[in-house]
Amino acid sequence: MPKWMNLTLVALLMVIVMVIAGCGQASAPADDPEEPADTEEPAEEPSEEPEEHEPVVILQGVDIDNMDPYQGQTLSSTNVHLHIFETLTDRDANMETQPMLATEWSVVSEDNRTWEFKLREDVVFHNGDPMNADAVVFSFERLDEMIAAGVDADNHTHNILDMESIVAVDEYTVHITTNAPNPVVPQIVNSMWILSPNVLADISFEEATRETAIGTGPYKMIEWVPDEYVRIEAWEDYRDGPPAIKEVMWRPVPETATRIAELKAGGADLIVNVPPDLVAEVEDHAGIGVRDVPGGRRVIIGLGHGRNPRHPALEDRRVRQAMNYAFDAEGMLDSLLGGLGEPAGTIVNPPNSNPDIEPYPYDPDKAAELLDEAGWVMNEATGVREKDGEPLSLVLHTPDGRYIQDRNMAQVIASDMEAVGIEVDVQVVEWSVFIGMAANQGEGFGDMHLIGSGTSFTWMDIAFLAADSGSNRVGFDHPRFEELYAELSQEFDPERQRELLWELEDIAFEEAPFIFIWFQVDIYAASDRLDWQPRADERIRMTEASLR
Repeated sequence: MPKWMNLTLVALLMVIVMVIAGCGQASAPADDPEEPADTEEPAEEPSEEPEEHEPVVILQGVDIDNMDPYQGQTLSSTNVHLHIFETLTDRDANMETQPMLATEWSVVSEDNRTWEFKLREDVVFHNGDPMNADAVVFSFERLDEMIAAGVDADNHTHNILDMESIVAVDEYTVHITTNAPNPVVPQIVNSMWILSPNVLADISFEEATRETAIGTGPYKMIEWVPDEYVRIEAWEDYRDGPPAIKEVMWRPVPETATRIAELKAGGADLIVNVPPDLVAEVEDHAGIGVRDVPGGRRVIIGLGHGRNPRHPALEDRRVRQAMNYAFDAEGMLDSLLGGLGEPAGTIVNPPNSNPDIEPYPYDPDKAAELLDEAGWVMNEATGVREKDGEPLSLVLHTPDGRYIQDRNMAQVIASDMEAVGIEVDVQVVEWSVFIGMAANQGEGFGDMHLIGSGTSFTWMDIAFLAADSGSNRVGFDHPRFEELYAELSQEFDPERQRELLWELEDIAFEEAPFIFIWFQVDIYAASDRLDWQPRADERIRMTEASLR
């Protein structure tokens, strides 16, 4: 049995022992209003010293969801894919756009619609196929075909790119023409993975979900056992030389306590989503360090309305605003998140965000006033507001373990809503099911959903609410917003971009299509043997790591 499996069993047994030991102790009443939302306690420290092991083991909250990078819908998948596949451009650790498979790019048409990309000439795929203009054209057109076929692929990137055509000018030059002038083409193509036509041209999109991954990246796929692990190993023939870390195993471990226990026992080198209230305890363990970074992930409670209708109350802007006033964001950050981060009032990351926008203050009286105005009156007998005999009862779907304290966040927010007469049924959904519910602009979600969305670190953050965006799972559809967004999407002048963006943010704040929570502070814990620093975009890159 592999050593990591032995260590996993040790860690799980430790957790079981802790649970049994706790059964003989008195428990606090479940309905005690003074108790904060439950947080998972870490397992006890193992008595033995952590063992050395290979490969480097990384524990994420959820498994990858697809072998095809265009059908992968989660960052957990992206973290694996980015080691195997590459793109024309990339982001460095400062979130600046850099060359990857392209060496240079520029606009080459008078109407600002055609971009030219020059490609590296020294790149091959893992199987020896050449990486050239034909491969780039195939990859971009394949995404077009997936969207046209109704496959749940990277709709967000597809829509922002808005490609009319792509042409191989010569073996190492491509021209990408967009339907309208598009100033963010160099940034958005960092999500367009380059694939080999010889591998994927003759298989179906469904088959591609399980096909062995062949890319040009520094690692090769070795094995994927769904819900257990993914193994990748350094590609010895990589053009820049093989990475220092030779083998990496990615494992899905949703339970915080289990991730921490495995790290302490030496069965893991890096874990994600350490709860803020456990940071000090984890840091006290020899051989482990906690590393955090202000991230760009926008965590929100989506409120279904507009083109994604749910409960009729959510169609009223006053109700959506009331829900923001009812949410004690600062209280939750202090009690549940260790005081890290700040409440959000926008979905656009600094420094691009509108500095004049302040988060909704905690004001339950204002929330009650708005709900009364909207005709949702408190039924004193039930404690739930009603209108025309219908209760203001909502369903909130949340994952567990995907984002920091996600399940507990949902419970806290539900409690805040109930304090003003909005009944909320929190339903915890396993991640593989949750991500399916999120497909097709969130058609599977109930009235509310807790979700985190990554960022472009540009003004494109506001595309989260564009009518045709795959990330617009709340159904937001606002004519003035669409008019301004269409103009912003074609604007090359930075000053005018800023003016348009800030007006769009004002509209989003006023319309309150979701409950704003925060930009997640990302907290990791790692073995001292791993020399690695976190990035603001949550990409875990072993090419930027080494073993001490």
